[in-house]
This record gives sequence, C-alpha cells and structure tokens, in this order.
Amino acid sequence: MKEFLPKDGNGDIASDLKALLVGLYGNCAMVALKLNNYRDAMQSSSLVLKYDSGNVKSLYRRAVAYNNLGYYDDAKVLPLRAYSLFRSITHPLVCQLTHRKT
Repeated sequence: MKEFLPKDGNGDIASDLKALLVGLYGNCAMVALKLNNYRDAMQSSSLVLKYDSGNVKSLYRRAVAYNNLGYYDDAKVLPLRAYSLFRSITHPLVCQLTHRKT
C-alpha cells in the first residue's frame, strides 16, 4: 500500500498527522483483535510501530496477533521490548505501580 501523506519542511510526515495515524491504526488493531482477525491486527499494529516504535499497546497487540497466528518466537520478543520501555518511564505513577523509586 503506497502512502500519499503530506510532508513537513524536512520531508517528514507532519507530527499532527502521525498522531492521528497512530490513534487510527491502534484502534483498527484493537478491533481486529476483538474480531479474532489476527492478520489485520498484526498489520495495523505494525503500521502504528512504523510511526511510533515505542507504542507499548501496539507491541502488545502485535504480540497477541503473532501468538494466535503461530509465530511464537516473534510473539515472545515483543512483550519483553514493551516491558523494557515501560521500565524506562520515570513518571511517579509508573514508579509507584512498579514499586520503584523516582
């Protein structure tokens, strides 16, 4: 699928548009999982990660899709990546939930 998206002055996709696409594709992935359409969930999650490689929800959703499609080795790696991203967050609430000091 070829993308025809407006670019900013640097040739990158505008940040507002990126945020919109992340939300849109993330919602598509969630709906696809609810409908047990794992291939679409995998594709939508991959598109989110194209624009936001640290999106923890999409890492999880793609792992669920991989697991249900039988890609077990790939499914194991993604939750570990999501956990490492989550651990790096120093927001006080996250530290409280994970019993870490700020």
